[in-house]
Amino acid sequence: MHQRILLSFFTFLFCLSFAQTYEIQYISSSNGKVLTDQSPTLVWANEKENFILNNKIREQKADLPFEITKIEKPSNTIISYAFLKPSEIISTSDAEAIGKQTFEFTNETKKILGYNCKKAVTKINSNTIEVWYTNDLKIQGGPSSIGQNLGFVLEIERNKNSLITANSIKKVKKTDIENLLKGSINSTDQLGYKDLLWKSRFTTLKVFDNETINFSDESKSDETIKRFGNGTIILKKIKFPKISKGENIFAELKQQSNGDAYDRNRNRIFRSTRQISVFLRRAGKRCKNTPDL
Repeated sequence: MHQRILLSFFTFLFCLSFAQTYEIQYISSSNGKVLTDQSPTLVWANEKENFILNNKIREQKADLPFEITKIEKPSNTIISYAFLKPSEIISTSDAEAIGKQTFEFTNETKKILGYNCKKAVTKINSNTIEVWYTNDLKIQGGPSSIGQNLGFVLEIERNKNSLITANSIKKVKKTDIENLLKGSINSTDQLGYKDLLWKSRFTTLKVFDNETINFSDESKSDETIKRFGNGTIILKKIKFPKISKGENIFAELKQQSNGDAYDRNRNRIFRSTRQISVFLRRAGKRCKNTPDL
């Protein structure tokens, strides 16, 4: 009877230890100065998995698109989740990237938040990455995929000028991940994931679609496309969404020709209504039928 009670007690302690989850927050700094207005990186970690996000994502105040990264243990499989729209989440996985990481181990040690840490160094492209990790927590994890197989990463420094370091560690009974990763999640390959994530950062406005531009007396305007200079100038009025300071506008122009050498001469012009009127008046000196807007 005593043996059964003792066995049950140790089984309970083992399960409790296995299920223990830590919440670690990290702050970023550059050239010795803490970045202002940052949303601290947040990691939820246990022996089974760890999630990498930030406080704004947890509070559901992050601007779309944003990502959450999950590292499955012990396989060290990286699962990336991209939130493209309120009801659109995609994911992809990589089971090889962490295993391919190589490190040079040093004898340097220091304490971070009271935990004994060791230093390892790796190079990624032309960047020198210094990783400080601890084995005191008995689990693996960190603020990125770098060093996930070393121990628990508490600090990463890139090129001696960019730093992310843990500023708090606490045990938690549960996380908020179930409130974030919910609903339908569409899985895709890594290239498809990157492409969809990249495109989601842009608002795309279609302007012209297979419009013919050529010199012809039969060229006519319609409700949406205005044609001037016997069809050598086409014009369409569009409305842009709000453009915030620092945002850029990119234009993609595709053309095809039947072989006329002059078909290579194409220009795209973005102007306000007032500026377009000036442009058309000037164009009217060499093109017919170019009235003001």
